[in-house]
Amino acid sequence: MEKMYEGPITFISPNCKFIKILNRTSSLTKPEFTISSTHRLANPNFFYNHAEFLRWQPTGKILRFSMNDDSGPLVWIHFTIVDGEAVSLSKAPFGSFEWRSHLDRELTQDLIKQIIEHCESMGIKRILIKHFARSYHPDHYDLICNELLKEKFDISRNCRNFHIDLQHDYFKSVHPSELRRLKKAKKWQLKFEEVPGLDKSWLYDTISAWWRSRNYQVSVDKKPFLGMTTTLPDRYKIFAVFLETRIIALAVTVVVSADILYLFYPATDPGHYHLSPMVFMTFSLCNYAQKHGFKMLDLGIANSGNQELPGLIRFKKNLGALESEKTEFERILTK
Repeated sequence: MEKMYEGPITFISPNCKFIKILNRTSSLTKPEFTISSTHRLANPNFFYNHAEFLRWQPTGKILRFSMNDDSGPLVWIHFTIVDGEAVSLSKAPFGSFEWRSHLDRELTQDLIKQIIEHCESMGIKRILIKHFARSYHPDHYDLICNELLKEKFDISRNCRNFHIDLQHDYFKSVHPSELRRLKKAKKWQLKFEEVPGLDKSWLYDTISAWWRSRNYQVSVDKKPFLGMTTTLPDRYKIFAVFLETRIIALAVTVVVSADILYLFYPATDPGHYHLSPMVFMTFSLCNYAQKHGFKMLDLGIANSGNQELPGLIRFKKNLGALESEKTEFERILTK
């Protein structure tokens, strides 16, 4: 199994004080400075800012920059430091900023300046921030984008992200062709089940093979996949569609927050495309998500690497998915 992150997370507050936590080694290096333990992050909104996820980032160094008051962080961001680059976050769909209650423009602006200053002092050559989809929080998305552009960040990648709004009657937006496919799947008596006990190595190999059969780029590494799906079953939910006893579609989902379920790694058996099991899977996931209190099913982007997949875009839109931006920002540091 891939080595987990064994070093500390370094927390940087606006007055340049440091605290090191999440130490996984027996001998610790003394922090340069310390700040109060009340500045430690409690219950971040997005899973990708939880310590349980950050431990599975590549071996290197993890930094958290935050703006704090007496009761703790107000706004914060994590970076993975690897090969002279600061990435938020390298092995995640997104990183970017989070906030306690409301994102303040002035605080965000000050924090971005601090990030640039400290990265330059560390000899970092490039900062990359993978922003969450605009559908997650439109106002905060726009604020962060504007402030990054003001600080001379460039847009390095701009994708279309798709989601199903579970707070409304999404069936009204479903294309008639997909409703026919859903009806066909039900006629074949396909079954949808959560399968937490499925062998994770077989799961990864099967989904990856099904992806490659469609010439899709597999961007998920096996070792961290096995580690996270095995050790974090409450976050990684696994589902299957059965034709009698045969699995003909699989989906790995991620509980991003109390409101968002993310369809992370789905695939269909190439021999059963004619039964449209992924249509059945998607609407079954919508039902599951609604029953468990989620407000959104995030279907993710429709890319293989940097290449958009028109057929996948069409498929997601036909399912009633709404479109929003998902942007990555970079700044090249010259000092």
